[in-house]
Amino acid sequence: MINNKIVILHVFIDGMHFHKAADIYDSLPNVENLYFFYAPSKNFEFSKIKDSRVKFIYNFKEYLSYFSNPDIDVILFQSLPYHYYYLFDYIDDSKFVVWWMWGYDIYNGQGEFPALIPEMELYKPLTKQFREQLMEKTKLSLTAQIERKISWLIRLPLRVVVKLLRKHKNTPQVIKARKTQDEILARIDASYAPLDADFFRIKESHTCFHAEKFPNPIIEMDIPIVLKKNAGNILINHSLTYTVNHLDVFQVLRRTQICEGRKFIVPVSYGIYGYNGNPEILERASRMDPEKMIWLTKILPFEEYKSLLGTVTHAVFGMLRQQGMWNVNLCLRTGVKIYLFKDSIVYRELKERGYVCFSIEDDLTTESLSSCLSENDTRHNYYTFMKRCQEHSLQNCINFLENRIAMKKNP
Repeated sequence: MINNKIVILHVFIDGMHFHKAADIYDSLPNVENLYFFYAPSKNFEFSKIKDSRVKFIYNFKEYLSYFSNPDIDVILFQSLPYHYYYLFDYIDDSKFVVWWMWGYDIYNGQGEFPALIPEMELYKPLTKQFREQLMEKTKLSLTAQIERKISWLIRLPLRVVVKLLRKHKNTPQVIKARKTQDEILARIDASYAPLDADFFRIKESHTCFHAEKFPNPIIEMDIPIVLKKNAGNILINHSLTYTVNHLDVFQVLRRTQICEGRKFIVPVSYGIYGYNGNPEILERASRMDPEKMIWLTKILPFEEYKSLLGTVTHAVFGMLRQQGMWNVNLCLRTGVKIYLFKDSIVYRELKERGYVCFSIEDDLTTESLSSCLSENDTRHNYYTFMKRCQEHSLQNCINFLENRIAMKKNP
């Protein structure tokens, strides 16, 4: 501790979610947050994070020393990609280790390590077929291969010069960890997963994982109830990734009709690994009426994006796994009528938590899109969400950390 404050050292990646996470932890009372990041040179730059709270550490030994620094109480991993596994070799026994699970951490195999969640189907039929065909087409196109090779050769001298000038890459440096994946999981003291199902599935499949559920704070508790009266725009997913199953969602939406003035809003600036990173491929494959579509191809400032979502009265999410939960939660607490596939673990967990939500298969119709969520259902979803906010309050988080840190220091 420093000046009787809990000191949290954050480990994070260059991602657009950093700012929101930092805002959450900076709201905790009696906490000193350290957003330290090892940079291989003073020329290093983030591509996504632009935040003065980040302090670059240019000496590798100095950076590693913080993981055993007696003033630091908590090591908090905002995501745990495998190229950070080696840091567990330097965490001493006095530290309380927290892991905020991201979907990438648990659903994808990383390097030599298999996915933490046992294999599950992520794609609906149309998306799965299109993905396989596009991948095969890209793979087999001799012309495309030749063009890429020529392009690579043309850029090679420039790449060499840039590397010499900057003396670094903005890609993660992979250092092999001495600990196994199971040993790393065993060292984690507490973990937060947006879906409880993910947390318990990892516990079931990895008996070494003994972490407690971490009451990750939710700070937006003062949002008033929003009653939607007139049907407005319709949000379709949150990213360009294949796992949100756009094509299967569009297949259902093409059977519906919406009145003039309403639009389908499709964010495609995030998740560049789907559709070869080209939103136009998805746009053509969607076969949707262009006059009805708004394709968000650029990342909007947070407040601007939030304002745009204020015009939304309905939202359709096609993911089968945990994904895009910030958007889902925002919709739940602001009176938006949401639809998901029935075999989605998000759909099942929202139902278990008591939310009113609808299925794409049975409920996504012209009639349903013409009516907003009822006042009773809006209030029900709002208060269901607020109850969860209270469980994840700033004070509950602080109480949890103070108690667990004391147990670490006085076992």
